[in-house]
Amino acid sequence: FAGGAITRIVNGVPDEFKCDGAIFNMYGHWYGLENDVDFNNDSILHLDQMDQIGFCETTPDLFSFNFLGHCGRFMIDHEGNAQVTGEGNYKVNLDGFSIQQVGGCTEESTIVLTDGYGTRYTFGGTRDALELSLLPIINNTTGGNMPTTIKNGVITSFYLTKVETLSGEVVCFNYLSDGFNAFSGYSDHPSVQKNCYYADACGSFYGETNTENATIGIALETTDALTKTVYLESIVAPSGTIRFNYKEREQAFMQGPGGWNDSIPLRLNDIEVLTPSDEHVKGIRLFQSFVEAKENSFGKNQKSQRMFLDSLYIGREKYTLDYSDRAQLPRPETRGIDLRGFYNGNDNNGSLLPLNYNGLDNVNFSHRQPSYTHASKAMLKKITYPTGGSTEFTYENHTYGLAIRKHYGSWHPLNYFQNGTVGGLRIQKIEHSNGEVKEYEYKTV
Repeated sequence: FAGGAITRIVNGVPDEFKCDGAIFNMYGHWYGLENDVDFNNDSILHLDQMDQIGFCETTPDLFSFNFLGHCGRFMIDHEGNAQVTGEGNYKVNLDGFSIQQVGGCTEESTIVLTDGYGTRYTFGGTRDALELSLLPIINNTTGGNMPTTIKNGVITSFYLTKVETLSGEVVCFNYLSDGFNAFSGYSDHPSVQKNCYYADACGSFYGETNTENATIGIALETTDALTKTVYLESIVAPSGTIRFNYKEREQAFMQGPGGWNDSIPLRLNDIEVLTPSDEHVKGIRLFQSFVEAKENSFGKNQKSQRMFLDSLYIGREKYTLDYSDRAQLPRPETRGIDLRGFYNGNDNNGSLLPLNYNGLDNVNFSHRQPSYTHASKAMLKKITYPTGGSTEFTYENHTYGLAIRKHYGSWHPLNYFQNGTVGGLRIQKIEHSNGEVKEYEYKTV
């Protein structure tokens, strides 16, 4: 519900991290540039060699922005300047982009974008406007407890906090103050969303993996994923205010093993539109329900409840949403996913890794193939409007006509011209009750 955000993919060590050797041995790319730290020469030649203490790594993070009709990406080059790609003339100011000390509380951090018309967009600032990916901790399903004090996280999203035009107009985006503190014990904090997954042969510089051994790489237990979320509280403009009101979510999305504190996050309850003098103009009321997913691997009484928006009222006008089959929804930690991460129904998969290797260039991923039947579960099927009219949606699998694969006998990937389906769905047809129909045709390369 925010105006937008700058998100990022961390490559190696987070750009702004000052490391102490406890988790990372090397400094982040941007921190090294700002503090005249030498590059790790080995990482220039071999990007996987990141273990030299006292040096900075050479792989900058990838930042992406999508807000108010603007979209693009940028990286910080080896001179410390942001190089932007997008459909506009954007400039990035990193004066408020803060150094983060590993093991310390997350500092306030800001990124400012200016478009070609001179409008300034400020992202981040206080922790209330920063989404954090917290350090994953390995579950102990035999009764161990999740730690209540663990290290600070990585900023994964900087949310839009202010828009300033050249004419002097200002729009502010305010976020709920959640009192989040990395050292107060946040595993049971209501702003922390919890999930878990099997990290089969999947490690990272900022995390842990619970695997049987390095050669097999099959996780015996799940890895916890903790995210400190952001809740938009209000949008304040010269023309008025939009206020967002929340309630505790009645059911937890994820219940975990012994020691997992099942905190209940918030859900959006209603939206108010107000005049500059706080007089009521319009209200929007949301009604949600919960659908129980399959039993998870932690025990018969550990359920997952998935939340759906059933209807909403804008004033007295009601809009109703219907969904496709919601029976037997997957567990959050299921291994029954295709190669793109979409549900394929194979809940009994024992691993996300290939079943076997039939030669260097023939890897068996037959258990990770897409399934339209399962991927289409709980998709939005129909919207009914206050007038009684409706719109229905039909989906289809994504397809491809070219596969790019690594060849062990070549220095570069090779192209294979073949047709097939891949994970995820796309719109195939939209039908309106007045008889209007739109069909979409997609062509592969």
